[in-house]
Amino acid sequence: MPDSYANCVDRFPIGHESLACGLAIASGRPVLTRDVFEEPPWKPWVHLAEEYDFRGCWSFPIATRDRNPIGTFATYFREPQDAAPSAVALADVVTQTAGIIISRDTEAQERARVEETLRQSEERLRTVNADLEQFAYSASHDLQEPIRNISVYGEVLNTRYGSLLDPNGRRYLEFIRGGARRMESLVKNLLAYTLAANWDQDASAEADAQQALTKALANLAEAIRQSGVEVSYDALPTVRVSEAQLEQVFQNIIGNAIKYRKDNEAPRIQLAAQRQGAWWRFSVQDNGIGIASEYKERVFGLFKRLHSEQEYSGSGIGLAICKRTVESYGGRICVESNGIGKGSTFFFTLPA
Repeated sequence: MPDSYANCVDRFPIGHESLACGLAIASGRPVLTRDVFEEPPWKPWVHLAEEYDFRGCWSFPIATRDRNPIGTFATYFREPQDAAPSAVALADVVTQTAGIIISRDTEAQERARVEETLRQSEERLRTVNADLEQFAYSASHDLQEPIRNISVYGEVLNTRYGSLLDPNGRRYLEFIRGGARRMESLVKNLLAYTLAANWDQDASAEADAQQALTKALANLAEAIRQSGVEVSYDALPTVRVSEAQLEQVFQNIIGNAIKYRKDNEAPRIQLAAQRQGAWWRFSVQDNGIGIASEYKERVFGLFKRLHSEQEYSGSGIGLAICKRTVESYGGRICVESNGIGKGSTFFFTLPA
């Protein structure tokens, strides 16, 4: 059939009062017309048969694999044509094949569109993250000098003029000095968090977890001595991470366990590792003050604290660094606790 016929048919609606192609799409079944001059539904369209010189018309609906109609496969005959089973079967095969091909092409186009959208979104996200990290790095560097000045001149004021101040004046001065110390700690920890984000991951890096733990415990030696905490651990494996980063993860989690200990019970910390396929799952269990269930996610947030500065010192960034480090290697980190006063267990996975 010439293009002029196809253009003409394209203007007709799909439905039961349409041409055979429209009826086939509407019903989802083949419409086999032996002679269009003898079929009542064709009466309004006989002029098309006269103009384009055909008598028989078979229309088969083409549908996607999920049965959505997308068109028809039609065959026209110059003479009346009975529906021979072999011919109908062949047309049915052609129709199904067309549906599969069109479905695959449509799915491929949709998949390519989605992948391109994701690529653009990821590129924008990388740009935003890079800008934010650069801002955090620059801001923390720029903040160090004025904070240092506040600390230094606060000390000078206290040394030279502290005796001249009344109790309120000395209390206000201590507020300034304490605020400067906390701000200095926050800036240093922000730098540490930014460095954890920008650390280039070496796929070939390997760390002896036993050695990383030993170094972390050495860094915490004074806190361990003062608290009297008992740290025990099983044999630990080698994992595919940077040893310095693993040391920092151990130090932050164990340091928290020491800090958030109970006053009326000797603190104990137990470390272990269990192989799970391509991963090692580490656990750090303590008998400390525990964590309420509603805060199990919040503790990993940046600058998220569950206690006041007066109760427990700190900036609330250590676990955020742990989370960012572990996830940068494709691992996961979480905490389980039976509630306040019942201890906690931190779990994290790293590639074997």
